Amino acid sequence: MASRKTKKAAKKKKKRGGKKGVLIAFLVLVILIAGAIVYLLTHLDFIVKTAIEKYGSQATQTAVRVRRVRIRLKEGAAGIEGLTVANPAGFRTPQAFSLGEIGVDIDLKSLKGEEIGIDEIVIRSPEIFVEINKENKNNLNEIRKNLPAEGGAPSRQPASTREDEEKKLTIRRILFTGAQIHVLAVPLGDRETRFTMPTIEMRNLRGTPAQIAAQVISRLSDQALAEVKRRGADQARQIIEEQAKSQIEAQKKKAEDRIRKKTGL
Repeated sequence: MASRKTKKAAKKKKKRGGKKGVLIAFLVLVILIAGAIVYLLTHLDFIVKTAIEKYGSQATQTAVRVRRVRIRLKEGAAGIEGLTVANPAGFRTPQAFSLGEIGVDIDLKSLKGEEIGIDEIVIRSPEIFVEINKENKNNLNEIRKNLPAEGGAPSRQPASTREDEEKKLTIRRILFTGAQIHVLAVPLGDRETRFTMPTIEMRNLRGTPAQIAAQVISRLSDQALAEVKRRGADQARQIIEEQAKSQIEAQKKKAEDRIRKKTGL
């Protein structure tokens, strides 16, 4: 009888020990998950900053840097400061783009889905540096050569096998306000000009982070170069008009001088 009681007690103790082990394992798992969430939330700014630099550099094949990111998840908002895109080798100006202050409105409901939605991105006072080097190449076209073609992989890199695994983004509206364009023409004796661009609006962009970066930079480059071309044509027209006016004034003065000589007045 005593041996039976001892065996039953041992079985009960073993069951309690097994349940206790499962409970401890569950608690450890909960603690690990909680720790991961806390880490994610407390390091979210750094994670986003790193992602911007990674995917931006991947898209442009130049160095993309961010000074600071501030995420306000409860408000569905983010602020990005000091985002710069470096120039490729062979250009004097260190940067091609300096995007100043960026405000982002996030669709919080989309964070639970497969595709993250962003309602609006506003870029205030960005600077675009257009440089024509001594080989008569311009930096924005050189950067565009590196961008993914038709939303694919960068032209100088093989297609990524992980592209389908990357989170897709949908951006409903991007607004560039107060953009300044700096133009440096090395073949024209380092001639420099600067002017303000009209507001630029982009709508309904979709793709992986690298693809979105490529779309934005490509469209921004197109508009900047078109504006530089237009301004250049305006300046050329102004020079021609001023030269024509000067020639007319010179001819008028010569005619007046001849009349004075003939009349003695």
